[in-house]
Amino acid sequence: ADLAAELASARLLVEASGINLEYDAPPTGLAPACEGDLALVLREAVTNIVRHARASRASVRFVADAQAVSMTVEDDGRGNVHEEGNGLRGMRERVAAIGGTMSFDGSAGRGTRLLVRVPS
Repeated sequence: ADLAAELASARLLVEASGINLEYDAPPTGLAPACEGDLALVLREAVTNIVRHARASRASVRFVADAQAVSMTVEDDGRGNVHEEGNGLRGMRERVAAIGGTMSFDGSAGRGTRLLVRVPS
């Protein structure tokens, strides 16, 4: 999957659900495997926002340097994520398989923030 195409799909999905999406252009020059895994993580994260967050705003941000690429997906929804379901577990396993890390914070009433960092 192409990250730019997945971001375009994400925009259509969240905006069709009444959620405003702010996003950065994805970094260029990523290894195909890395880009594909980030695209799949983005898809799952956006699906979770639409299905569960009850958000009005969401964002996708990228930061790239010589060592790594970070992707942050945030929403202003209900949060309240206390345990990993299959979606989060699958994202974590996918990220770990390419040598990356993933963290999330889903505090009640403060939305959810997912941070993925993978080697570039």
